[in-house]
Amino acid sequence: MHRLLKFKSGLSKILFGSLFLISSFIYGQETQLKILSWNLYFLPKAADLSTQIQASYRKDRASEIKDFILKNNYDVLVLQELFHDGSRKSLQEGLKEIYPYQYGPANHQTLEFVNHSGVMIFSKTPLTQLGVIRYENCTKVDCLVKKGALLLEGEKEGKKFQILGTHLDSGMEKPITNSQLEQIRILLDQNQTSGIAQLICGDLNLNKDDENWYESLLQITNSEDSNPHLKDFSPTIVDGNLHIDYVLIRKNQSQIEPLSHQISAPKSENPKLQKGRNKALKDHLSDHKAIEVILTL
Repeated sequence: MHRLLKFKSGLSKILFGSLFLISSFIYGQETQLKILSWNLYFLPKAADLSTQIQASYRKDRASEIKDFILKNNYDVLVLQELFHDGSRKSLQEGLKEIYPYQYGPANHQTLEFVNHSGVMIFSKTPLTQLGVIRYENCTKVDCLVKKGALLLEGEKEGKKFQILGTHLDSGMEKPITNSQLEQIRILLDQNQTSGIAQLICGDLNLNKDDENWYESLLQITNSEDSNPHLKDFSPTIVDGNLHIDYVLIRKNQSQIEPLSHQISAPKSENPKLQKGRNKALKDHLSDHKAIEVILTL
């Protein structure tokens, strides 16, 4: 009898353990989406980078940025300021094996001084373009480029999501910024589907430390911040205290949730890239920090 009870007890433990593993496999395996949003500072060839990045070393920097991206195994990249043709093409070539699906630069037009918005989205898996807009209002030098937004839809492990890449006006004038945010909202509303989350990624040139402006950002776009803690955020500009880069979430009755939000400042060990640099930038690969967000779909 003692042996029989011992056998039943052991069998129960095995069955319970098996059920636990099965239930964990069915219910506990979350689909995670890992996103990088980064302003890469690939300014046009005509821009003066003498105190920031030696012009002759731009491709070296593109190669190091490529290495950083590949090391961190993102699903989707939303990159801004890809204006310099040589650097952009070098990066595209270096990433194409792992990220063969490359969209943009948005608002590409020929025969103009700066002929696109500088915004691109790279993905491991195919995405579908839902829409693209060019901003109607701008200030100063931003009027020379074609800033706007690119909206794509993708799927991972059967779960759909939409992702928008953008770079707002650098003048940081509230009426201009708010008008551009309104255009984003309209584009998202036109493609909104219940159960499919929409993500807004990019350099929004809107300081998170300005609580009134930050709240208007969330209200206009009807979104949530992937890192909502106003008192617990790091600057995203290398030389300064501004936090102007974001990944925002419109849940749309989906189950999406942010798991982690990290800000990193990738650096170079190449002495070429450090030579002649602005002291504030030192050995950083860009004047912006990289935003990494992991979400469960």
